Parts: sequence; structure tokens; C-alpha cells
Amino acid sequence: MAMVDNTDDPNNSKQYSTTELTHIITEAFGDCKNNSSYGHEDRQLSFLSPGWFHLENRRYEDALEAIGYYNKFDHEEISDWLFQLDQLTDQDIRIAIGREMSPVIYIECDDADAIIEGKPARSKDKPASCDEFSKVDVEDMGPYSYDVAMSRRDEPIVPEEHLATPQDGKEVIRLWWD
Repeated sequence: MAMVDNTDDPNNSKQYSTTELTHIITEAFGDCKNNSSYGHEDRQLSFLSPGWFHLENRRYEDALEAIGYYNKFDHEEISDWLFQLDQLTDQDIRIAIGREMSPVIYIECDDADAIIEGKPARSKDKPASCDEFSKVDVEDMGPYSYDVAMSRRDEPIVPEEHLATPQDGKEVIRLWWD
């Protein structure tokens, strides 16, 4: 079973398989897909995945598909854009997937400005449907409020200590869809 890369976080003692992480994301977006076995009572409106996906293995696709189409979020477009980004850059890039009312993806990279400014050149500088595409301080990464009140659950899907955190020296880009 493929494991999601969260081993760079010394505070994270739990490793999640790709299947587990996709299940967690499906649950967080339980109110979004008609074919989901989850519903409004399972959703988590303020959520960040407990692991990172490296782009080169494309294991992120199942997690994005678990979100499906959410307002302007198009999982196929985003998957293709991430694949293209990986092909056209020499940076080591990882992504964390979450929900801040709407879908959010955090891109961990070496040089956020180069990606934002469109270097290396690519056909799309950002996904066409994306409402926010900006560099953020690492301290600002993650759910706005890790509060159970943001869901209809008694406790968060993922313990706060398991949330994805960037490696030291890395920069973060936030992609958010309304």
C-alpha cells in the first residue's frame, strides 16, 4: 500500500496510506459528491490533510477526484495542471489538500515566486478556475479555525497534531476555489 509522505514532519507520528488519506478527504467533502457514502453530518468545513503528495507519482488524483466538482473546482483540470507543473519545473513539489469552506491546495516548493510568475513557462500560469493563487507565510497555512464547530461532527476528522506542515526552508503557495 502506497504511503503518503508525511515523514518530514518530526511532530507527526502517524503515517497515512494513500487510501486512508483519500478516505479522509472524501469524508471532509462528504456533502459534495452525490455518490459519496458520506453526507452533511460527516463534512468538515475547516480541514487540512495529514500528509503530503509528491507530484511525480500522481497519487493525488484519487484525492482530488474525491472532491469532484465543487463550484469552480474541477478535479480533472487541477490534476492536469499539477502534472504539467511537475513536468516543467525542477523543483521538488508536494501538495497538501484541504477545505477552508471550499477546496484549498497548498503547494510546498523551493521558489514560490518562480511558480507564481510563470517560470518555467507553461501554457497556464494557474488553473483557470482558481480564485486565489498566492504565496503565503508558512504560519498562515492550514484551516482558518481548527474548530469542531465548523462541522457537524463531535471531533475533527484528523487530530490537529497530524496536520501537514511544510519542511524548514520551503515556501508555500495557496490555491483556493470559491
